[in-house]
Amino acid sequence: MQDLVVNLVASVLSGTAVWAGQRLLRYQRRARMRAFFGIHPGTVCLLLLGRHFSSPHELSVHRRDVAAAVAVTRLSATAVAEPTWRSPKQHRNIWGSRPSSA
Repeated sequence: MQDLVVNLVASVLSGTAVWAGQRLLRYQRRARMRAFFGIHPGTVCLLLLGRHFSSPHELSVHRRDVAAAVAVTRLSATAVAEPTWRSPKQHRNIWGSRPSSA
């Protein structure tokens, strides 16, 4: 019976150590990404989408740009920032006021 208790305690301690280590690595990875992009938790991240070059429509976007935009949105959501989309015409004199990606 004593062996069972010792094994259970060892399992709980090792499981807690693994969980804490993974949590620390995840936090460090997010902190590096936030520092690289200049994003702080809870802030607004401005994302600009360019217009499709051959389309006459004002809000038309190329499918490759949309795929890249989805990837950047996932990155900003992982960094706990709120992504906001703008077209270049909507975004004029705001450069430098918040992190942005074009």
